[in-house]
Amino acid sequence: NFIEIINLNYEMSKVILVTYINNLNLINSLKKINVRKIITFNPDKNWYVKNDGHWNCFGHRKVSKKIIDYFNE
Repeated sequence: NFIEIINLNYEMSKVILVTYINNLNLINSLKKINVRKIITFNPDKNWYVKNDGHWNCFGHRKVSKKIIDYFNE
């Protein structure tokens, strides 16, 4: 459903997705609809709030750096 929604509502050439590097199903599905700008990361377990799955402050900082590095390239 996520892929269908972004494909219908956004210009794929402008979409940049940030995802966990091992989320291969999502990455492959996005490539099928021509999303080519994908920022991946391989987090340590200390990136997340314990027992929650959301990024903590450290995780947000690390992902933000990945995004900045992507744009600087």
